[in-house]
Amino acid sequence: MALGYASLTELTSLIMPAKDAEHSIQTAVESVIHLSELTPVELIVINDGSQDATLSIVKDLLSNANHLKSMILANQYSIGPGLSRNQALNRVSGDTIGFLDADDRLLAEPYAELLDTFRSQQFDMAIFDDLNGVYDRERSPGLLEIKSKFKLLRNLEIDGSVIYSMFDKNFIENSDIKFGRYYFEDIQFQYGALAKTENIMLSNQGCYIKSKTEGSILNSFSERHIYGVIEVFNWMANVLKTLEPDLTNNSTFLSDVAYGARGLLYQVITQGTDTDTMIPASRLKEIIRAGLDKQTICTAFTDSKKDRYLKKLMALIDYEIV
Repeated sequence: MALGYASLTELTSLIMPAKDAEHSIQTAVESVIHLSELTPVELIVINDGSQDATLSIVKDLLSNANHLKSMILANQYSIGPGLSRNQALNRVSGDTIGFLDADDRLLAEPYAELLDTFRSQQFDMAIFDDLNGVYDRERSPGLLEIKSKFKLLRNLEIDGSVIYSMFDKNFIENSDIKFGRYYFEDIQFQYGALAKTENIMLSNQGCYIKSKTEGSILNSFSERHIYGVIEVFNWMANVLKTLEPDLTNNSTFLSDVAYGARGLLYQVITQGTDTDTMIPASRLKEIIRAGLDKQTICTAFTDSKKDRYLKKLMALIDYEIV
């Protein structure tokens, strides 16, 4: 163990769902192998119905990884990253849990250093940064005050990606936190943890490198995107009431939640395409037809660029703005 920290003798479990990732997964796995040379690591790969060489590549890499404890779970057909991660959560052996996407990579030395601080100070969870900078630290100082936390969560103002976090296993199990069924499943896990923790570590340390893979979840549109938006919107309204149960103005609460959800809605209907085309309008129509609460989502539109754009699309598809 090159870094020599006492806490780095404990096992960390890293969970990686993978679907048709033959062109990227070698780099991802090799970054975990590098980490395993510094601290004990368990890698759980969930092969989510891949139709390419993903599984054989992973098997070859792991067969030569002497320091790395590993496990491969295989789904006969794709169930998505959320349910795949939930499967792995039931199998983890480590005291600390982290996540890695199959087209990204960890930075081993910074990650190991952060692990040491995380464990020695006994945090519930840590949020760190991408090497290129992602986390919005300007909003972080008031995260543990209940009113600030409520505002940050309801407006989706904290990055919802679990790839930029690590978690204490006991905290996750005791809080009964799980991923959602559809896309944007991270939000329910990450925000569920943020809603319950009173012991969080916020770091500007760059421990991760996120890729921009063509055709990825963040660059495409599908039924899982549609139902993911609806699931997140409904989940947010329920979980935030546990933070502020004695709401005096329910309509204000719902409009605030809708404001946060509209940011996600905008992302989904515009990703991977030109926002000036008719494609976003047709996507928005699909989401509304699938069951999005249109009346609430349209309540209290602001003069923001995103809200003005959503109003324009609503008019194009002949939906009245409430």
